[in-house]
Amino acid sequence: MATQKANVITKHILHHLSRHKAKLPMIVGLQGPQGSGKTTVTQGVQKNLENEGKRTAVLSIDDFYLTHAKLEELKQFYPENKLLHGRGQPGTHDMQLGTKILSQLKESPDGTAVHLPIFDKSKFDGEGDRTEKTVDVVTPIDVVIFEGWCMGFYPIPADALEELYQAAKIGRATGSGGKAPYFTQHSLESLQQINTILAGYLDWYRLIDAFIVLRPQNLFDVFAWRLQAEHAMKEQGKPGMADDQVHDFVARYMPGYEIFGDGPRRDDAPWAGKGLVMDIDKERNLINTDTF
Repeated sequence: MATQKANVITKHILHHLSRHKAKLPMIVGLQGPQGSGKTTVTQGVQKNLENEGKRTAVLSIDDFYLTHAKLEELKQFYPENKLLHGRGQPGTHDMQLGTKILSQLKESPDGTAVHLPIFDKSKFDGEGDRTEKTVDVVTPIDVVIFEGWCMGFYPIPADALEELYQAAKIGRATGSGGKAPYFTQHSLESLQQINTILAGYLDWYRLIDAFIVLRPQNLFDVFAWRLQAEHAMKEQGKPGMADDQVHDFVARYMPGYEIFGDGPRRDDAPWAGKGLVMDIDKERNLINTDTF
């Protein structure tokens, strides 16, 4: 099924690449929750594009996490905001590094080596740190795929966030399955801090030309997908989290999906008119596509 999704995405990219007027590369954002198959699908798309003679590079938002030392500083700066205690959320990425790399890919003369960073999640007992190793690509590049769980998430008006929060607190707004949204487990102040931080990601978004969204039919499927991954690691003899730890791990990301998940499909996004949403079921099968 990953092959089918990769083929659909490849067709979408090639269609817009043929009409791309700006300087190459065309940067394609890809958003999907944890376990939705972003890595596997991206690998398939990259192979398809290279078979078409296109020079490609792949970036993951995960590789732009702050260094471990900077993540510790962030935790100290926001002592009450559990969302910013450790990598993952908007605010835990090195925005300057990301902008630098994207700009180098867009603007460097042909023959320039661009050094893509690598973040090792196993360092510091799983807290992770950036490594000295890099993935080196040489310009010109035709297509860059930039993927991540929160790619394309936009800030919303502060008063709209407060209204949503208060409605949820008194039971007038519910999350998936009719339950209280996960964002109500955090303070409004913490959510507003994430919302404010997201404004800085617009510097990245201005450089994105087209977009892909992998959208689960049921957001709760993310819990099952992450649990499958942990069980698979344990079967291979690798360390993994207990089931309740997996639930808590995924729950930390749910506020982002609940509040900001519609961001990629905004009418005023730089990629508006060049977006593709792919609805997937619990088995990650493609059940529907639409453009935006």
